[in-house]
Amino acid sequence: MTRRPSDIHEGLALEIEHCGPDVVLRPSGTVDLATLDLFMDALHRLVAEVDDTAVVDLAGTGFLACCAVRPLAALRLRLETTRRSLVLTNAGPVVRRVLLACDLREVLTGESSLSAASAVVAHGAVVAAP
Repeated sequence: MTRRPSDIHEGLALEIEHCGPDVVLRPSGTVDLATLDLFMDALHRLVAEVDDTAVVDLAGTGFLACCAVRPLAALRLRLETTRRSLVLTNAGPVVRRVLLACDLREVLTGESSLSAASAVVAHGAVVAAP
């Protein structure tokens, strides 16, 4: 298991951790237009480093702007073309609300995830990019 923290920029810190064949990205802070480039750079590193499942742990993400949803959807599709997958986990109420507002209800696993503290992108779900 290795960890590589990013620079803190504009209220966003990013950490990438290797857990066997899986790689976990932990954004902490706000993902919005001001931090989108930094977030997208981390997503590109995630693609380059993951062998199996890319996990984006949103527990420390206080806000996820709609502009960050399209890169997440594109990442998922890119990973699936090489038989890898994307999992979003630990999304708080504000982040879940953004995912739902962007018409991504179908990628949340079951209605129970809407009231739970986390939301997961299912491996076989269709992502409707905004």
